[in-house]
Amino acid sequence: MIAEFFVLFDQLSAGTIVEDGIYKLRSPHPNTSRQEETAMIENCKRRFAFNLFLAALAIVISGIGCKKGEDTPQTKPPITIDNLQVAYGAAMKRVDWYQKYARKAEREGLRNVAQLLRAIVRSEEIHAANHAKFLKDRGFEPRAPQIDSIPIGSTRQHLKSALSTESIEFESMYPNLIRTAEFEQIAEVVDQFKQCRDVDMRHAELLKDAIDRNANIPRVTYFMCPACGYLMTSEKTEECPVCHMTRSKFEKIS
Repeated sequence: MIAEFFVLFDQLSAGTIVEDGIYKLRSPHPNTSRQEETAMIENCKRRFAFNLFLAALAIVISGIGCKKGEDTPQTKPPITIDNLQVAYGAAMKRVDWYQKYARKAEREGLRNVAQLLRAIVRSEEIHAANHAKFLKDRGFEPRAPQIDSIPIGSTRQHLKSALSTESIEFESMYPNLIRTAEFEQIAEVVDQFKQCRDVDMRHAELLKDAIDRNANIPRVTYFMCPACGYLMTSEKTEECPVCHMTRSKFEKIS
């Protein structure tokens, strides 16, 4: 920008001389007539004005170019994107933990509890897949969580631990994620988080029932909604109570 200005400024000063730091018209040739001298002055004035306009225009255009060329900070992703990563990581951790709990229940001869835990594992896999899909569709790669090591105790202890985990998710975690998604007006994620909250509430109901029965629960067939992961135990349920998917699409877990 500065170089362009001085080039134009040099053009602007053509036909002038510098005297004591001031631009003045060159003295006309001695043989120049009064009329020619007047014409020369007017010509210099017009040239001066035109070049001054060009200089100003160059400065304006250059300024616009600088603004366009400036590095602009990238738009920060919505907080909900981070929250989806959190929810994805939480679901993947539950999958890992509950699989370990199910193997322990099998070793203790509590096969019906193992079956329940595997049904919840399948449900959590649906949650993780839904969160991952939303992230990938918007150009974000789901972050694999660091799976915390957990102490392996008795199956009855595991049931209480799982109930506590599911209760935290539907009572605290998902309500907070929902509020943020609502504030950011991401309706699709609001619905997704609400479904996960309701499904986790169902997990808690099933786990509490197993605890109340001292882990001696009957053998049942679970029907899972493949869209939201909701678990049902009745063959008469015609549609998912959370997302309303029809019974014909349910996944049977026995």
